[in-house]
Amino acid sequence: MGHPPESFLKYYAQRPDPTIRGYLAEIVAQASTSDVIFTDSLRDQNRPIILPNQFNAATDLTAELKGGSNILQVSEHTILKVGWRVHMGEAEALILLAERSQIPVPEVISAYTISDIGFILMTKIDGQTLGSCMDSMSPEDLSAISCQLKAYILEWRAFGSSFLGSVGGGPCQDIIFQHPWDYRSTSKYGPFDSFEQYTHGVVEALRASRPNDVVWYDEEEALKQKILTASPARADERSTATLGVLTHGDVHPGNIMVKNGVITGILDWGDSGYSVPEREFFAAKRIAMDERWAEMIDECIPFFAEQCALMDEVDRSMMRYSPV
Repeated sequence: MGHPPESFLKYYAQRPDPTIRGYLAEIVAQASTSDVIFTDSLRDQNRPIILPNQFNAATDLTAELKGGSNILQVSEHTILKVGWRVHMGEAEALILLAERSQIPVPEVISAYTISDIGFILMTKIDGQTLGSCMDSMSPEDLSAISCQLKAYILEWRAFGSSFLGSVGGGPCQDIIFQHPWDYRSTSKYGPFDSFEQYTHGVVEALRASRPNDVVWYDEEEALKQKILTASPARADERSTATLGVLTHGDVHPGNIMVKNGVITGILDWGDSGYSVPEREFFAAKRIAMDERWAEMIDECIPFFAEQCALMDEVDRSMMRYSPV
C-alpha cells in the first residue's frame, strides 16, 4: 500500500484541486457494505464502519501527507487512521497487545479495508508526545520515562513468531524493504519462514534499489555475500524455534505519549511486525536527532552490534540510488 492506487491517480488527474482527504471522502461515500473487509480478528464481530457524514465532519490532525496516511479525530475520544499505507497488520498488532500485554496502546474499535484503503478506528490516547515536552523535563523525569519504555519494549519483544512479517502474516514493513529505485513499485517482501529466505529477500531488495537492475558492481556483489552469509541474532537463546520478535519499527519521541511522568500510550504501529532482533534498535537509532533520545535508545532497546552494522551498511547502500 505504499504507492498510490490507480484510483487515486485517476481522481488526481480529473480534479482541478485534488486532495487526499477529498479522495478518501469519495471512497467512503461510494462504498457499499460488501466492499468492506474487516481485519481477521474482527471478521466475525459486529464492528462499526465510518459513515460519510462522520468522515466529512472529522478534524484532520495531519497536514496533507504524500505518504498516504491521514489521522482524523472523529469524536472527542476516537481517532481514525486512514489511507493506502494503512494496513491491517497494524490493527492486528494493536489487538494482540491490548489483549495479551500491559503495554498502553490505542484500543481498536474497528479495522477494515475498502479496496486499497485501510481504516483503523481507535481510541484517543490522553497526554502529549514525549517529543513536545522533552526540553522541559528534568533528567530524573526522563530517567523514569526511560525505565518505563524499556519495560514495555522488553514486554513486546517477548512475543515471538516462527516467521518474519507483519502480525497476521502479511509482508515485512522493515525500512530495508522500502528503498525501491522505482517509486511506483508495489513489490512486497515476505512473510519469510526462515532466516535464509529473509536474507535472499534483502538481496532482492538491494537489487531493486538500483536503477533498472543494471547497477551491480563488485561492491554490490561483496555486500550480497555478506548478507547471505550473515549470522542471525538470537533474542532468546533458550528458544531456537523463535525466528522473529515483535518490533514496533518506528520508536521515536513523537510516537510516545506521556502525562504526569507516565507513559500513557505507544502510538503508530504501522511499521510493526515480527522481525530480526536487531531491527528495533537500528530503526530507532537511524532517525535519532536528539542526543538525549539517542541515549535513551541505548538504555531501552537491546543492541546487536554485528547485525546492526550490517543492516546499516545495507540501508546506506540502498539509499545511494533509491529516491525513497
